[in-house]
Amino acid sequence: MQFKMTSMSWLTIPLIVLFWLTGLTWVGYYDSLSVVFHFDDIPFILENPIIKDLDGIIKKMFEFTNSRRAIPILTLYLNYVLHSFEVQGYHIVNICFHALNGFLVFLLIDQLLSRIYAAPSSKKEDSSIAFSIKFTAISIASIFTVHPLLTASVTYITQRSGEIATFFYVAAFLSYLQMRKFSPPQKKFWAWMVFTLLCYWFAFKSKEMTLTWLLIPVAYEILLRLNDWSRLRNVFKWAVLILTIFSGVMTWYLLNSNYLSGNYFVGFGSKTLWGPWTQVETMSRALVNYWKLLVIPLPQWMNIDHDFIPSKQAVDIWALASLLAHIVLVGVAFFLARKGYVLFALGVAWFYITFGPYIVVPERDLLVEYKTYLPSIGLMLIFADFFFWLQKKLGARKYYISSVGVLILIVSGIAGTWERNAVYATTASAWKDAINKAPYKARTLHNLGYAYAQEGHLNAGKIYFQKSLQMSPGFVLARLNLARVYVRSGAYQEGLAEYNMMVKLANDFPTGELAGLVKDAYHEIGETYAKQRKYAEAIPYYQKSLQIENHVKSHVALGKIYLETNKLEEAKQHLGYVSKFYPNAPDLNLNLGIIALKQKKLDEALQWFLRTIEFAPNHPDAYNNLGIVHAMKGNLTASIQAFEKVLQISPNHPEAIKNLKALKKQLSESAKAK
Repeated sequence: MQFKMTSMSWLTIPLIVLFWLTGLTWVGYYDSLSVVFHFDDIPFILENPIIKDLDGIIKKMFEFTNSRRAIPILTLYLNYVLHSFEVQGYHIVNICFHALNGFLVFLLIDQLLSRIYAAPSSKKEDSSIAFSIKFTAISIASIFTVHPLLTASVTYITQRSGEIATFFYVAAFLSYLQMRKFSPPQKKFWAWMVFTLLCYWFAFKSKEMTLTWLLIPVAYEILLRLNDWSRLRNVFKWAVLILTIFSGVMTWYLLNSNYLSGNYFVGFGSKTLWGPWTQVETMSRALVNYWKLLVIPLPQWMNIDHDFIPSKQAVDIWALASLLAHIVLVGVAFFLARKGYVLFALGVAWFYITFGPYIVVPERDLLVEYKTYLPSIGLMLIFADFFFWLQKKLGARKYYISSVGVLILIVSGIAGTWERNAVYATTASAWKDAINKAPYKARTLHNLGYAYAQEGHLNAGKIYFQKSLQMSPGFVLARLNLARVYVRSGAYQEGLAEYNMMVKLANDFPTGELAGLVKDAYHEIGETYAKQRKYAEAIPYYQKSLQIENHVKSHVALGKIYLETNKLEEAKQHLGYVSKFYPNAPDLNLNLGIIALKQKKLDEALQWFLRTIEFAPNHPDAYNNLGIVHAMKGNLTASIQAFEKVLQISPNHPEAIKNLKALKKQLSESAKAK
């Protein structure tokens, strides 16, 4: 569409719009750069070995099932390579993706408004409509970039997966709109189709719920023709085909992936979920709350962990009222689409389609703010249609009045975003805020206790773990962490009592993540006994841990116990097993050398100590034991050099001082004897 340049023609230059949206995003999020790793960031980033494994990530890029969100993990890998676990770099990537998504929202609204309302009757009207389209697009995209609710995806680093998925989801739809300009057998049609499918694949590799994208073009084409039956009839055949393909793909994926059997869902992998009707009632209420948070994002309504539970009654009045509200909204959307307000209707469809997987599959977390990131674009489309309609009604001063309204929304959005970023600043502050808004939820109490324990405030941690267990006595993770706090503070008996109670509770659910917690509990019970030098009691628990998972920690612990109790073959068996996976670990090589030394295998011991020094050149105990080996082999000069090296590294090393003194005395007496 062509129109004459105006004093605000910069609105038509995409690069300037990108700079504006990027700058606005940084204004909203510059204070988030020092926000710590939170909640799922710990297992997903700090404790996740796959973010260090490029080969494994690339392999996941080409697997359809169990994708593990390969593209977000690839970006985390790049973050790790560039700056390890310095948190600022991770936030910079999140902020940049959010700015790019704001730009895609601008392009999306611009493209859709141009297609829907591009029928002016004069050149003057042509110029006015074109400018209104650009003005609407940049205004709504600006609101998107500073929407406070979206901090749950931007500031919360792990939820980068939602940002990246949204980027490719919207890019795929924009590509589809370009593809529709052409028809086969034109090369541009096929080129855009390939690019569309590629974006769809990347979206899926970022977050599984983006499989719903196929429904977006179907909804768009139907809504666009809803007021013309002859045109609508032409798209039914391919719409039915796409819906059939979509149903088949989703069914196959759910049956062949770990999506339904993983730890994300109710019962920790249990197949006994609540029924379909309860799910309908529950999600009807949840979706009303999502609409409320998106339309009116008041800080007092936002929470990192909402206290929201499933509907417990067969006839839940609030749930039925919510369901009726959704039906009415969808009906209004169809009515407005027939009147030509297609963008409003598409926004409603976008919201429900992108929430589809969360509606269908029961999850433990029923109301989580980061789930709104992609669906929020549906609200932006609704705002755009309303904003564009409003400008036509305002008359000559429409841009001035509209600018004031947009400015108010942007400023209030920035203020709300700053407030949410301040809440996220530390783990403790996030969970204090959550408790203020959901004081009777066991998990929020537990997580604040965990934050305090991580900061070294053990008594505060213990208090909140106990409060959590008062709310939910079967909350095994809270009991496990309470046991850990007791042990760290030296209250071993209280800790052991909590560990044993936790194991008893968790053994009723022997699958999924609870099995991992039982493994950890057994290992830590063993550690608790080992700290008290009660090795006979410790050993069986380490062995029980290994029966659940053949992991390194318990092998190392058993190896050290057997070494200290002079059961050298058993010690060598466990430590030797670990050395296969960690051949360059200095302390491991040192202990294997000590075992060989005690077995009088001097040449083998010598090799282990030299290997220790190779990977830890200033390891005093390695040089001390090396000196002992040389002395036993009669290489006294080499032995003295080794002991002297120890004292260079650690001048007060008691064993080296004693050994060097004894060796020099031996040499002196030998010289006198001669």
